[in-house]
Amino acid sequence: MSTRGTPPCPPARRATFPTSGNCGATSPGAASPPHTGKAPPLLTLLGWVAWRQGDTVTASHAFAEALDIYPGYTMAKLLLDGIRNECDPARLLAMYRAAAAEFAASRPDLDTL
Repeated sequence: MSTRGTPPCPPARRATFPTSGNCGATSPGAASPPHTGKAPPLLTLLGWVAWRQGDTVTASHAFAEALDIYPGYTMAKLLLDGIRNECDPARLLAMYRAAAAEFAASRPDLDTL
């Protein structure tokens, strides 16, 4: 094959990904995987499901990863504290449901489909 007349390839550049919200890269211009800001809620959900199934090791890792990405993610912190304090996840769920019902009852203006 002849390479005559073909332009040279552009120089390779380092890929950068957009960051989202407060959960982005630690320094401007640093590369971070796309959608990193969406990881804490998904990791927290994974951790919750694992905990409900009795897998506290996986749950602890998922909550800790969520907090590594976004240290201010309160739900992951609360659930990780629940595991560390050996709470029963079923009892914790009952408390959350009771608090949600109390809140909904105090706000008749909310649509509670």
